[in-house]
Amino acid sequence: MRMRSYILFLGLIGLLVTFIVPSSGGATRAEEALLADGKAWDTILTPASFKAPNNLKSVDNLYVTMTSRMLNPKVRIVSRIVNQGLRPKIIKAGADRVVSPDAIGALRMASIMIRPTVVDFLDSMLKSGFSQYRIHQITISKDSPAVGKTIAESGLKDKFGLLILGTRRPDNDIDLNPHPTFVLKEGMTLIVMGKADEISRAKSLY
Repeated sequence: MRMRSYILFLGLIGLLVTFIVPSSGGATRAEEALLADGKAWDTILTPASFKAPNNLKSVDNLYVTMTSRMLNPKVRIVSRIVNQGLRPKIIKAGADRVVSPDAIGALRMASIMIRPTVVDFLDSMLKSGFSQYRIHQITISKDSPAVGKTIAESGLKDKFGLLILGTRRPDNDIDLNPHPTFVLKEGMTLIVMGKADEISRAKSLY
């Protein structure tokens, strides 16, 4: 059985693999499995693998990343590393993103020292259950009414009150704080800030 639409987060505890599983209504749910050596990966990395085995052993992230990519070339894989020198190897093995908790922690400490108010603002917006505002992404689909229009013409600001912080083109080039005359094209991803319910409405239309 091949993996279908799963997102894998590969950690270093066990190995802990988190599956982000699409469910009804477009929502997702997270299920975790602690994987052990000695089992066939084509059976472990499937929905039937969500139950944790009793005997847990360490598993090499590099091997799991490579095997996951072989099972499904389209699965999205985020892998954790401690040694920064392993980043190129994990990426070459098939990971879409590599996360280093140590590096992230160091950057956050520096940010708190240099711009504490900005950090507090983002924490309040992103983590608070009471804040109505979120930063999210909207991908422009082939049939989107925004294709070929400028940001000003798209209605994202006027209809939904969304602030476009940046755009990512299909070739991964990023434009920060794009001008209102910036033309939107199919496949672009917009980084927007606004009310959560308005972002959801915009995503359903664009």
